[in-house]
Amino acid sequence: MMDYYLCVFIAIGFFHVSSTTELHVLADHRITLVCNISFPLNDHILLILWYKGDINGSPVYTIDGRYKNRIEEAEHFKSSELGERAHVDIKSFPITLTINPVLTSDEAIYFCRVDFKWARTLSTSIKLNVQVPPSKLVITNVNGIPFRKFAGPFNQGETALIKCIALGGKPLPSLIWYQNENIIDDSYNQSAELNQVENVLIVKDLQRIHLFQELKCLSHHEAYGSSSATVTLEINLKPLSVEISTSQSTHKAGLKSTFTCTTHGSRPPAIISWYINNRTLPYSRESYSDDGNYSSSILELTNSRSLDGSVLICRAVNKRLAGSTLQDELKLDIKYSPVCKDNQRVNYPASIGELVDITCEVIANPNKVTFTWTKKHNETNYSNLQSNSLSFLSEPMTATWPTSMATSTSRPISTNIIKSVLKVNVESTSDFAVYTCLAENVIGGNLEPCSFTIEPQDPPAKPKYCSIMEREEHLSIDCIPDQVSSPVDYYILEAYSDENDNNNGGQLLLDKVNETVLPVFQLTNLESNGSYILVTYAVNKIGKSSELIIPLRKAKSTSSHLHVPSVKETEIITVKDPISPMFGTLSILLMLVSSVILSILCLLIILIRCKLNKKNDKQKQLSWLPYKVENAIVLFYLEIRSLLLKAHKGIVNIIINFDFSTNQKFTSVVSYTISAYH
Repeated sequence: MMDYYLCVFIAIGFFHVSSTTELHVLADHRITLVCNISFPLNDHILLILWYKGDINGSPVYTIDGRYKNRIEEAEHFKSSELGERAHVDIKSFPITLTINPVLTSDEAIYFCRVDFKWARTLSTSIKLNVQVPPSKLVITNVNGIPFRKFAGPFNQGETALIKCIALGGKPLPSLIWYQNENIIDDSYNQSAELNQVENVLIVKDLQRIHLFQELKCLSHHEAYGSSSATVTLEINLKPLSVEISTSQSTHKAGLKSTFTCTTHGSRPPAIISWYINNRTLPYSRESYSDDGNYSSSILELTNSRSLDGSVLICRAVNKRLAGSTLQDELKLDIKYSPVCKDNQRVNYPASIGELVDITCEVIANPNKVTFTWTKKHNETNYSNLQSNSLSFLSEPMTATWPTSMATSTSRPISTNIIKSVLKVNVESTSDFAVYTCLAENVIGGNLEPCSFTIEPQDPPAKPKYCSIMEREEHLSIDCIPDQVSSPVDYYILEAYSDENDNNNGGQLLLDKVNETVLPVFQLTNLESNGSYILVTYAVNKIGKSSELIIPLRKAKSTSSHLHVPSVKETEIITVKDPISPMFGTLSILLMLVSSVILSILCLLIILIRCKLNKKNDKQKQLSWLPYKVENAIVLFYLEIRSLLLKAHKGIVNIIINFDFSTNQKFTSVVSYTISAYH
């Protein structure tokens, strides 16, 4: 027995290792390692040892039959590394070691050692290569963030970097990019250190044709075959078009118009916004097509005159893309009735005899406008200045009325600004009035006509003639206004004492009377048997006229006669002549005859004026007795006076007053007084 164990010891120290066999196995699969040795004749196995990696280390599987003298009855010892995954079948020949399942860590060189009872120890080696598929195939962006179904979104025009990574795998697989089964990139990099393979696909200048292209990354393993991952390109695209449309052919001020803005080609759908006059318009309604390729916005706009000519802008923009803004513009053509242009001249100062051009400017669309001019006499009385309407395209037309002439022409001075010019010849105070211009186009007329005023620019003239008559309780002074005077707001008569006022250093004001219609006054504060100076003048907003000065000597209260000395400035008709007593009877007769003739003349004038008033009752304009008639009466008086001077000595005062109102009615008949005394 001692010799046996000695022999065994010697055999262990000196054994022969045959050539190495190489095997490949897939992880998680089963592998059987064969201990390929030949058995000597007439001998049997006492000990089987399996080593992993190093034969001088501890065995991973041991079958020791030395104490049983038969290997069939030997005990099996397994290392913790293999555990129950390992099994040795000693009944089969050759002897095998089965590992199931194989782990990645099982890859190594395995040694099989067999000890015999008499023969020398034999061993064999087997190299086990465990092949592992990639643990994961992932497609990411350049920063390593994985894509799911879609790669992106990328922006139009930029370069896309798409990375395919195969993690793990033994041996490392190949990675190839395909599009439509065509290889587009096979330049992959294997990193044993990182235990991964990487292939970066570069797509330059992404455009609309790349949208929704399917890209496939194929991993090929020599043992496991191929696996793949697929992504679809998602691209942010700029809008291709934007357009404003409307179904309404005419847009009228005060009504609502609907505008639709449509855009397509943007991904994601473009954001639509409305602008007018650099102002954002809110409250639009957006809608999108099912595929998101088309989007539209509906705007309801209340038309107004201020929007005419404004540019309505619809702007479509993909906020994810710089420089993606597209816009469409529509110049608004808002139709509206004429309105008076702001800040136009409305006041026209003028003098009598001057030609005035009144310019009426209106804004209208369409600009084919008809003008109608009206002269306003008072709050309820108007007169049309032209017989038919006037368009800015027509020739100048002339309109006439009794005391002046007007010509109205009109023409466009800009796109929607039209003007009409009325020429007024200021011939009398009636021409100082308010003139209105009414413009009208197919939409309608201006609700408020444009108003213009011709106003005097000169102070008025003083009254021409005055008559003075003493009544029981007052003194009546009747004067005639100047026919060619500027309009008069009111008349003033002032009565002064003929004696100086020592306190005020001038003449003492005794009475002052204002009259707004005619220079007809009544004085009540003058005492009898005194000398006075009467001053009358006219006033308007420009100033006052020169003064008409009337010296007056009032007799005692017992007398009804007035003594008015002749003054060159006054234009009062006064006569102071001696009359011979011997012709007293003749003088009285002549005075009676002259009175009758003057009365007949006055009645004729009244009848003529009344007849004219009936025909012209609708137009109440200022009208005066013609100068020739007036002068004829004065000359007639002078002839009578000449006869009286030859007939008798005495004093005769004949004071003539003609008084006509502005409404053409002869309201005050010729009043006269013939006083004769010795």
